[in-house]
Amino acid sequence: MNIRTAQKNDTQEISHLLKNIGMWHEWDEGEGLLSLIDNERVVVVRSEDRIIAVVYTIWFSKTVLHVYRLAVAPEYQGKGVGSDLLTYVEQMAKNKGAVEVGFYVNSSEAELQEFYKKRGFQTSGNTFSYYCKELGDS
Repeated sequence: MNIRTAQKNDTQEISHLLKNIGMWHEWDEGEGLLSLIDNERVVVVRSEDRIIAVVYTIWFSKTVLHVYRLAVAPEYQGKGVGSDLLTYVEQMAKNKGAVEVGFYVNSSEAELQEFYKKRGFQTSGNTFSYYCKELGDS
């Protein structure tokens, strides 16, 4: 298993993984994904001949790294891949001066919340709602 920053030639595999687990969005391919990769904001886990996990990151400030779109192929879930990926991202963030790593978790995702708690993360206690608006041509 190899954990590393994503490269441009990883885009198809990343998109494929996200599609297979139902997390894909249009920004997960093409120029959107390439921009994230160019800015070293995507980390992947490769096992043998394919990418089995991915996570996107963004700096909220000079000391706070936000993690999102953590995805692990179903056949590798529960085998420590997600934990190893998070540990890698935490160390990467720490090496770049971060004092905190954070993310949003849907309040209905009890299993996912437990995953993060087992790894030392704590809830802020806030309930977050994401609001969006599609911008039409008008």
